[in-house]
Amino acid sequence: MSEAHPNRARAIGVLETLRKKEVPIRFGTAKLNTIHSLDTFPLILKEVIDHEASNIRFRDVVTFKEEENTKPVQQTLFLTSFKEFQSDVGYAFSRDKSLYAVWDLQLNPNGDLAHKISIPDEYKRGSIFKLLENGKPDIRATITPAGTISEPHIDQSGSGTLLIELQGIKMFVIWPPSKKNLANFEPFDGSQKTGDLEALLEVLEKAECLILEQGECHLLGPGYIHGVLSPMNSAVAGVRVVRESLRTGAREVMEWESAFIRKLKYGTTEEQQIAKGIEDQQQEDRALWLQLHEIVVSGIPINETNK
Repeated sequence: MSEAHPNRARAIGVLETLRKKEVPIRFGTAKLNTIHSLDTFPLILKEVIDHEASNIRFRDVVTFKEEENTKPVQQTLFLTSFKEFQSDVGYAFSRDKSLYAVWDLQLNPNGDLAHKISIPDEYKRGSIFKLLENGKPDIRATITPAGTISEPHIDQSGSGTLLIELQGIKMFVIWPPSKKNLANFEPFDGSQKTGDLEALLEVLEKAECLILEQGECHLLGPGYIHGVLSPMNSAVAGVRVVRESLRTGAREVMEWESAFIRKLKYGTTEEQQIAKGIEDQQQEDRALWLQLHEIVVSGIPINETNK
C-alpha cells in the first residue's frame, strides 16, 4: 500500500473546491525564451548551494557522488527526490526534518540565472523596478518541492510583483484587494496557518486561478492576496515594481495596511516586529514611487532607467 500524504489529499480538496466554486482560470502572458527552453535546475541548484552552504539543515540533505569522470558533484534531494505532495514542507523548519524549501532567496545579480532573466519590454516600459546597489534588479526566488502549499498572503501593499516562473508549474489562487476582502483577510494576515487557504476560499470574493508554466510572467498588483500550490517541483522569481497603472491601487492598500500597522504596535512583541517590517517595506515602496515621479518630471524615458 502506498504511503498517504496529507498534503496530497489537501491539494486535491483545494482543487475540488475551486472547481465547485467555478473559479476562473487564467495563464501567464509574456514568455521568456531564455527561461522557457532552458534547463534551469543546475542554475537554481547553484544559487541555493552558494547561499545556503553554511546552513546545517541544508548540508544534511545534500549528497555527494562521483560522476564517470570522477569529478565530485554536489547534488541535493530537495528538488529531485521528494515524493509528491509531502506533508512536512512549511515556513518553519526544525533540524530533525529532512525536507527543504527555499523562500525569498535573493539571486546573485552576477550569477548565471539572473543573467538569463530578461524583463520583457511590455513590463519594462513605464516601470521602475527595485534595484540593487549595482543597478541590477533585486530578483528573489521561491523554490519548493511538489505539494507545497503557501498560505494566502500579500507580497507588498505599495508595489507590484513581476512574477517569472523559473521551473515547473505553480498555481496561484488570487483575490483582488477590495475593501471587503482586505477587512476579511486582516485576521489571517501573517498567520500562515495550515488551512488558511481553504478558510479564505469561503470568505473572500472574486477569486481566480493563475497558472504559470516555466518562462511565463505575470504582473501581480499591490495588495493582491494570493496563496500558491506547487503541483510539481518548481521555482518562481519575483521583482518589485511600480508603474502609473498601479498607483491608485497601491495608495488604497497602503492606507489599509497603515491602519493595520497601528493596531499591531499595541500588540505582542512579535506583532510589533511584524509592524516594523511592514513599515520598512512601505518606506522602500515610497522610495520607488518617488523615483518614478522624479523621472517623469525630468522627461527621461522610463524604460531607459531599467536597462
